[in-house]
Amino acid sequence: MARVKARLRNVAAPAGALPEGGTYEFGTIRVELRKRIVWIDGEESRLTTHEAGVLEYLIANQGRDISRDELLQEVWGYAAGTSTRTVDNQILKLRKKVEVEPSDPRHILPVHGTGYRFEP
Repeated sequence: MARVKARLRNVAAPAGALPEGGTYEFGTIRVELRKRIVWIDGEESRLTTHEAGVLEYLIANQGRDISRDELLQEVWGYAAGTSTRTVDNQILKLRKKVEVEPSDPRHILPVHGTGYRFEP
């Protein structure tokens, strides 16, 4: 039930940050969220369902600090207070696909003690 509720919340996610059609561009990066494809300088990379969910949630809430708990609840449908390294592992994989230099991220930024923030 928690997963169904999380999916329903994602359908009603805040509008404004995501353009119609699910295509988003920042820097030299283009993302098609519905197709789960990322292009960096024309080179294509495919996203997993959870990577696309995390990226979509971060983009929809760009500029705002997002906690690991919030990502677990909104993307995975986990109950509040669940402790896991899932978010950090997904962010690591996602950075390899959407950052020009994953070791020096420009878009998916760490927020010490909290989680992450997306900056276009």
